[in-house]
Amino acid sequence: MGDLIVLVIVAVLIGVGGVRLGMLLAPAVGRLAGPDEDEPNEASPAAEPAIDIEPPPAEEPRDDA
Repeated sequence: MGDLIVLVIVAVLIGVGGVRLGMLLAPAVGRLAGPDEDEPNEASPAAEPAIDIEPPPAEEPRDDA
């Protein structure tokens, strides 16, 4: 009976460690796999708006009176 308890404890520890290791390595595996060509990549450089170096000139207030 004692051997069964030790076996269950070891199995639980291995399972928890495996899940944590999988969560740690999942982003790296996803980057290695590359983006899916069927799905648009939201983080692609083309989707980012262009950044203006100079702000547009301010409009002068008009005197309509």
